[in-house]
Amino acid sequence: MSDSQHGKPAGRSLPKVTLVAAVFVLILALGATFFPHSPGYEMREIFLVYNAQGLDLGRDDLFESMAGVLGEISGHSMELIVADNPGQFRRLAEDGADFILCPDKLALELSPAEYSQMAAGRRKLPHNLRPRGVVVFRKSSGFVERPWELHPRRTVFGDSLSLTSVGGVGSFSALRECSFGPDPYDHGPVLHALRLGAFDFALVRQWDAADFFSSGLLDSEIWAMKSRTIPVPDIVVMVSSEIPLVDRLKWADILALAGRSEGTSSESTQLMIAQLDRLGLVGFNILLEPEFDLLRRNFARHWPVAQD
Repeated sequence: MSDSQHGKPAGRSLPKVTLVAAVFVLILALGATFFPHSPGYEMREIFLVYNAQGLDLGRDDLFESMAGVLGEISGHSMELIVADNPGQFRRLAEDGADFILCPDKLALELSPAEYSQMAAGRRKLPHNLRPRGVVVFRKSSGFVERPWELHPRRTVFGDSLSLTSVGGVGSFSALRECSFGPDPYDHGPVLHALRLGAFDFALVRQWDAADFFSSGLLDSEIWAMKSRTIPVPDIVVMVSSEIPLVDRLKWADILALAGRSEGTSSESTQLMIAQLDRLGLVGFNILLEPEFDLLRRNFARHWPVAQD
């Protein structure tokens, strides 16, 4: 996709965050080469996953295969623990885990002293870039900047746990009359409710909405969409901050390479890659600290507190 499609004129220098990220990678690479492992950390051998209650139990196979891959990467067998509501997830995260898979907003609520960013979900072409949050609206109603305030009962959010839905919106006290979808990984149910007439406005993940438009489920003569957020890494893998930085960097690199070269992956990795479409993914990309800090700066003052 060209720079002009992203709204950046051609010929300009790289954005500051890109340069910072490049320097950060260099520093980590040097650290991995010259600094020894930190002593004293014992793996808990726990892989914690957030999965909304009662949704798509077939995902269990995916989570089990991911546990196997993370076990191979770290050299320690991983016990899979699945949380089915935000309160349970927070309690289990406080108890400690080596790896966590969760929506971005839950990840940003974790203490940086306890967990660090590791990887972000990667999608297949043409949706290989990070999604924005968008508002899909009925053309006859017209675009409304803050539909959750003017038309709360006609407004639905894809979910309450991803920045593509609630990023930048504000306090949940302003959203009490709105509706929320059940699944931070799939906004399809909300978009079906929208197209069937239950709502006039939906705040959802860009790629979910684009798929509905391209398949004809949303008629472009009736519906339109407009961006609401910056691109965000909406599905993330976190890692315990107690694990030495050298190991975290090495493991993130191995995970990011999974599925990129056919015939070189382990059986567990091939199984995981084959099942990742259940989350709309084909693999993972390294998620750098400057990128994660950018999310904190953009959204920290506007996170609704998710209700259990």
